Amino acid sequence: ALEYEISRQMGVLQAGGEIHQVTMGWDDIRERTVVQRSKEYAEDYRYFLEPDLPPLVISREWIENIRSGMPELPQVRRARFVAEYGLPLADADTLTTDRLIADYYEACVRSATLTSLPTGQGLPDSAARQIEPRVIANWVTGELFRLMKATGVEIEAIRITPDQLVELLTLVRTGTISGNVGKTVLGEMFATGRPAGEVIREKGLIQISDEDRLVTIAAKVIQNNPQAVVDYISGKEAAIRFLVGQMMKATKGQANPGLANRLLTERLQQLKATADDLA
Repeated sequence: ALEYEISRQMGVLQAGGEIHQVTMGWDDIRERTVVQRSKEYAEDYRYFLEPDLPPLVISREWIENIRSGMPELPQVRRARFVAEYGLPLADADTLTTDRLIADYYEACVRSATLTSLPTGQGLPDSAARQIEPRVIANWVTGELFRLMKATGVEIEAIRITPDQLVELLTLVRTGTISGNVGKTVLGEMFATGRPAGEVIREKGLIQISDEDRLVTIAAKVIQNNPQAVVDYISGKEAAIRFLVGQMMKATKGQANPGLANRLLTERLQQLKATADDLA
């Protein structure tokens, strides 16, 4: 009907005619529009002002006042998260589906600009909080969301403050605890509301980065797992992963994984060189 009427009106105008204000109907059989009735003028409808509704005059100033008091809209915030924090669009979209979640995330980012950790937890007093916004986003949308989903707790009811989450991430970044231990600590924080430092100190979870101590442990792991050593020397370098796992087990997950891997590799390379010389 619309396509026909557009064509009809174009034909009328091109022929020098005039379009009149009428109501048109559609004839299904002839597949064309037909005039149903002419349009009346406004006064024919007896239009008049509603006596119970006073006139409403909205000033531009009032509109701008309302606009200035509105929160940042989701699509604007999403674009800002991508531009300002370097987040992937998918992460920015997830974080801005709920205003309170977006607020929590940004509070964490602001907290990450502070210069030091709280003191009194028996932990480093001046470790710089240089946590990337993307790292914070990964923990919020990953581990924190997982805990929220498992417990049915909404963001406004969680017991971990933005400062506490950033403290935990700082301890992971500085190597005080490993990433896996960090996830365990986060679970305890989520359940109890206790700060990371308190949980780590009480449970003895501080990562072991003392090289002398780890050298001794590495030597024992190599001594107790001769087959893995033989496998490594014979060219199966994947055996190192098993030995690192044994070292983590011996230290209850507290060994610095990177340092453990290096110390084991160095010792195994020495044994391999000795075996090659003997051959």
